[in-house]
Amino acid sequence: GGSQEYIMLKRLADLYAQGAQMSEALRTLREAVTHFPQWAEADKLRDKMTDIFVGLYDGETAGKVPPLAALALYDDYRDLTPPGPRGDAMIQRLADRLVQIDLLDRAADLLTYQIDQRLSGVEKAKVGARLAVVLLLDRRPQDAVAAIDRSDAPNLPADLQQERRRLKARAFMDAGQADRGLSAIEGDVSREGELLRAQLFSRSQNWSEAAATLTRLAGSPSDRTMTPEREGLVVNLAIATALAGEPGMVARLRADFQPLMAQTPSASAFELLTGTTRQTATIDQTALAQRFTELDIFQRAMADYRQKMQQGRLSAIN
Repeated sequence: GGSQEYIMLKRLADLYAQGAQMSEALRTLREAVTHFPQWAEADKLRDKMTDIFVGLYDGETAGKVPPLAALALYDDYRDLTPPGPRGDAMIQRLADRLVQIDLLDRAADLLTYQIDQRLSGVEKAKVGARLAVVLLLDRRPQDAVAAIDRSDAPNLPADLQQERRRLKARAFMDAGQADRGLSAIEGDVSREGELLRAQLFSRSQNWSEAAATLTRLAGSPSDRTMTPEREGLVVNLAIATALAGEPGMVARLRADFQPLMAQTPSASAFELLTGTTRQTATIDQTALAQRFTELDIFQRAMADYRQKMQQGRLSAIN
């Protein structure tokens, strides 16, 4: 209860910190500042506690503490989170680490706390977009829509606004509300927007509009180059055209792309879908629709999000 105990607690905390026993260091420092608030150095010890705490998530010791231990320490000492950008960055780094071990619900809790309690303006909108990605990967599309709405702010940069609209459209799509998803990306004529639009039309079984969108994406038949990405688009265009049930469109597609597709791995699939001997009744339309949604190019956006998150780059998602 006297000065000797206070000195020993400070020394013990230093030794724990030097040995990377951060939980014990924080516990010992808290004991010192709690029982000896009258000491002139108490404020300095509180600052030291904050430095150790922040360092667990955004410093040299960040990678040394397992994610679950880092989460437990955050729960115990969250009152040490500093205000402003320093604390915000710390919370986002912890969310990154939780995503890496698929603790998506806890990462979502941290990001929700940020947009509700700590952030405003552009930063709030950015973190809202990251939260929407986490919720989409956690199969919570309605919550993802709510995250975008709750983090809205005026005068956002155009690229951030566009990214948030696409995420909202994806959430509507996963929630079975394709029409609302199409409304969310109305006017987005970027390649990413068109790919998403084709997916949304397919979800609503509007194959004619899906084919029209894919026609724009596949490019002019006068372009004689064929990449794997374009090959996939043309196959999906053939699927959408077949499901639309318009023979004239099928014939035009075959005339435009058969010479190019004949040299690709998808030649037989294209022939089946567009050949003159094709019998629509023999094609499993459910299987075709499933093949449409599984095309790699349509999965790329969410796969890219997941890769960034698994690499600890959730905070880079805007």
